[in-house]
Amino acid sequence: MRIRRPLAVVGLIALSATSGAASSAEDATVKYSKSIAVARLDAHLPWLRLERWLRSGPPHLDNVSWEKSDNCGIQPEDREPVVDKRPLCVRFVFSRRAPGDPVDGSGFIKVGTLGQGITGPPQFWNVLVGAPIGGYTGSDRLADLPSLLTKASALPKADKEKLNYARDLDVHQLDPALPSMSLEKWLRSGPVGVKTLIWRTSPACDLKDPGPASADDNDYATCVQFILSTRGASESSPTVSLLGMIVVGTAGKGITGPPRLESFSIWYPRLRQRDSSWVPDYDDRKLSDLFRALSEISSH
Repeated sequence: MRIRRPLAVVGLIALSATSGAASSAEDATVKYSKSIAVARLDAHLPWLRLERWLRSGPPHLDNVSWEKSDNCGIQPEDREPVVDKRPLCVRFVFSRRAPGDPVDGSGFIKVGTLGQGITGPPQFWNVLVGAPIGGYTGSDRLADLPSLLTKASALPKADKEKLNYARDLDVHQLDPALPSMSLEKWLRSGPVGVKTLIWRTSPACDLKDPGPASADDNDYATCVQFILSTRGASESSPTVSLLGMIVVGTAGKGITGPPRLESFSIWYPRLRQRDSSWVPDYDDRKLSDLFRALSEISSH
């Protein structure tokens, strides 16, 4: 016992020192990013510190948090094979309560590489702005942030009604094989862990040349999309995303008639690269097949 205690203490001290060094490096990276002049990230912007511009400049953000990012939002299958050459980023996550509807989002700034730390001129990579109900839009120009915020915070009343209608739909109405439950609750409570769930309107159900909703008029169907991504078992797990399309009415009449699932589609590019001949077996017009399809793809 007398020998083990000093070793444990030494271990804790070493662990604490390592942790402190890592924390110090992260603090330095974040501190550097906050102090970058926005003019260095976008020539159309003034010579103001990034943190000040985000809070007191045109974006007028209420809350901004910062974190070091070793992946810069890049999916595992697209990352640089040599770890030391991978970009080092800082991610800023934000929200704004007013004017208009509450919005949130996040952006990435490249400040160096994992091997060298902070090095070279900083680069603004991208920003996403919006809300889980209404969808997100993005840009690779920091100067676009104020206009993106304005657009995202002014969701039309008719769109809000369609989005709320779709979220509250009883899944039993969309597929009799399912129990009575709201669509949003059913999606979030499924066996496959949902990482993100976004809702947005699709005025013509993503059809470039939509046909008439009926033989009697030239009106056409309008939809609400739900987009979800699964939470992998680890950071290196394949990214699987799904888009579903719910017909909620017509462009001319708004919400009308019985709702229905038009279809759902799943993206799994990394698995396609591994085995291009493998095709999962599911019916993309049956809501009850959705989680089975996700489970099959995630475990393949």
